[in-house]
Formats: sequence, C-alpha cells, structure tokens
Amino acid sequence: VIFYQIPFALSIAAGTRIAWYIGAASETAAKKSTYAVLYAATFIGLFNCGFMLTFRHSLASLYTEDNAVIELAAKVLIVGSIYQINDCLSCATAGVLRGQGRQMIGGIVNLIGYYLIALPFAYTLAFIFQFGLLGLWFGMIIALIFVSFTQTFLSFLVIGKKSLMIVLKKQS
Repeated sequence: VIFYQIPFALSIAAGTRIAWYIGAASETAAKKSTYAVLYAATFIGLFNCGFMLTFRHSLASLYTEDNAVIELAAKVLIVGSIYQINDCLSCATAGVLRGQGRQMIGGIVNLIGYYLIALPFAYTLAFIFQFGLLGLWFGMIIALIFVSFTQTFLSFLVIGKKSLMIVLKKQS
C-alpha cells in the first residue's frame, strides 16, 4: 500500500493538470503533461522495483522472525517488485484518461484485465501448473501488463487537435 501512494498522487495531479489544459484548449501543454506523467511513473516504478528487490529480506523480516516465511516472502517480493513498474504506469495512465474525460475506458480496461485475464491466468498458474502463490502473482502481472499498455496506448489517442476537440465536445 505504501508503494502505491506516490503513483496515486501522481495520477490525481495528472488528471487535474491534463483536464485543465484540455479545458484551456492547449494541445501542446496537454501533450507535454502526458509525457511528463508517463516518464515520472516509469521512474517511480523502477525506483520502487529496485527498492523492493534490494530490501526484500529486510522488508519480510519486519513482519516475522521465521526464516522459512522470510524466504518465501523474499521470493514473492521478487515478483512483487516487477509488479511495481506496470502498477505505477497503470495508475498514472488512469489519471491521464480521467483528465481526458475518458474514465469509463479505464474502468472497462481494468474490468477486462483483472476479471477476464488475471483470474483465469492466476488460477491456471497457481493450481493447474502448481506454481502456488507465485502463480497468483504471475496472473496479476499478466493482467497489469495488459492494463498498463492498453491505457498507455489509449492515452495517446487523444493527443491530436482533432481528437482534443472531440473530447471537448463530449464534455460540454
């Protein structure tokens, strides 16, 4: 939860900033803000990934002294650290889509990603292929890659003047 707070704040700021620029009909500023948010989200995700990867044993030992549990948690935190990159990107692009007034797209993409992709993959990997806890996380990562890449692609569909004007017309 702590690792999600910075990307979430970035997402809220991005939504507000991009909506303001779209309302002002400033295509260039909206485009620059979108790129800045995506670069910042990628940097934050990489930082979170590196931090979790580096300190995975220390983080696990905050909650238990049992070495078996620490080792299992350290293995899961490797996967969890990889999860951070796309999680930050997904969160930031959701803010971009909200700023563009297209929050419904983010909702649909998340619904497809987590219910139609994550659940079947997580179940299959965890229980059929016997990956256990790691299989559940791999299912989530597969879904999150879909969500973050799809939302990133859809965020850039509005960056032209013609598309910007369509968004403005839909909002009025």
